[in-house]
Amino acid sequence: MTNDELQIWMLVAFIISLFFSFYKVYIMFNKPGLGIDTTTQKNELVDIISKALKGVDAKYYIASEVYEKIVNEDFDWKRHSNFNLNRFNQTINTLFIIHKVDTIEQLLEEL
Repeated sequence: MTNDELQIWMLVAFIISLFFSFYKVYIMFNKPGLGIDTTTQKNELVDIISKALKGVDAKYYIASEVYEKIVNEDFDWKRHSNFNLNRFNQTINTLFIIHKVDTIEQLLEEL
């Protein structure tokens, strides 16, 4: 084998290995993660909190009591393991944005 042939084979081997390494990185970063989709989980929490807020009077609304009501009912902790009072408040703020209201009284009327 001459030097030119050796260089050509080395270049072909380099191109093939470069292709496989790019393919492996592409597969690694485009694989979906394990577990529930975060959008689905957020929508489920919005539905759960909306149902819990329907029976609440605006004069007697206390966020921690509504949170305790949700937690003490039949709540799936395996599916929503990151649900806490902070997540509850974030979801309430999401409901404010969805229904385009500014106060809890207006939100409870919308629901």
